[in-house]
Amino acid sequence: MNVNEDWIKYHQLTKNRAPSPLLKEALNFVKDKNSALDLGAGALVDSKFLLSTGFKKVTAVDFVSFEAINDLRFIFIKSSFNDYDFPDRKFDLINANFALPFNDPKNFDSVWEKMINSLVVGGIFSGQLLGVNDSWASNLSMTFHTKDQIEKLIEGVEIIKLEEIDRDGSMAVGDTKHWHIFPLILRKIR
Repeated sequence: MNVNEDWIKYHQLTKNRAPSPLLKEALNFVKDKNSALDLGAGALVDSKFLLSTGFKKVTAVDFVSFEAINDLRFIFIKSSFNDYDFPDRKFDLINANFALPFNDPKNFDSVWEKMINSLVVGGIFSGQLLGVNDSWASNLSMTFHTKDQIEKLIEGVEIIKLEEIDRDGSMAVGDTKHWHIFPLILRKIR
């Protein structure tokens, strides 16, 4: 099975999941609903949810296409995060539900900077980063952080939520793994 087939299988398994609880929490801090970006949109569950909450435009970015949403407010862009042309100061909300760790470590910082610059002042970021204790941390094509590295990464934004979860749990496919997760809700302040 190739990487795209693995992701398509994962999207099939998760297409009926509930919207991200972290995203739901982050919506409490969103001032305007002009435009949202759903990075690593997968099965488009969170994209559909964002449309249902009244966003005027939702852009979904993923390197594997799943299915279309028949809504004029929705745009799907097939792209890696590294190749995506992040517009400056456009999005009121950026959601990256368990997506950013799959970005290559060589270009993670550049993608992070472009992503944060893509938020309007007052815009909200919602997503998770994975820590160095995660059982996937030996995967050199993924990005993992220590808490100190995350604190340095998020300097210059307002921290609404920064937690650390370090425990065993299950994956969508049913397998168990050790999770080291940093759920984040951030506000761009300048």
